[in-house]
Amino acid sequence: MGRLYSGGSPALPSPIVDGPSLGVSRGLLAAAQASSLAAMAYCYFLAPQFAWVYTIVAVGWFLCLAVPAAMAGPRGVAGQRLLAASAGRQHLPGSPRFTLRVAFRYLVYFGWPAVIAATLPPPAGVRSVEPLSAIACLLAAAGILVGVSAVVRPGRKNLAR
Repeated sequence: MGRLYSGGSPALPSPIVDGPSLGVSRGLLAAAQASSLAAMAYCYFLAPQFAWVYTIVAVGWFLCLAVPAAMAGPRGVAGQRLLAASAGRQHLPGSPRFTLRVAFRYLVYFGWPAVIAATLPPPAGVRSVEPLSAIACLLAAAGILVGVSAVVRPGRKNLAR
């Protein structure tokens, strides 16, 4: 709905601009979380020799879900006209602030299994570095996403027109 001003009254928070929209369906997000959790259990505890696979799963899901949500937003490119007309322009998809929020949310979704695996004792008794490398790769992917968003931001002004 955007922010509405009528008769000098203050702006009301908008669920489109201020809400916790992630830009993906709940079913897809649930599937991503379930497969990430299953990959964590299998890769770190049942088959530690394949612990590197969790990094690929987590970073893959992060990129597949966070990049479209950060760049096009929860309403897609067509919804950017509505958002651009609202008062909360710093929350536009593609803006550094919006991209940082989206990257942090997906970082939490796919980083927590690696944090859990890093804190629990390993089954073989030898501490593995793969959970820490998964966290480092996710942090790097989030940093690259925010950096690319900041670099391409000036050219995004005409995207929704």
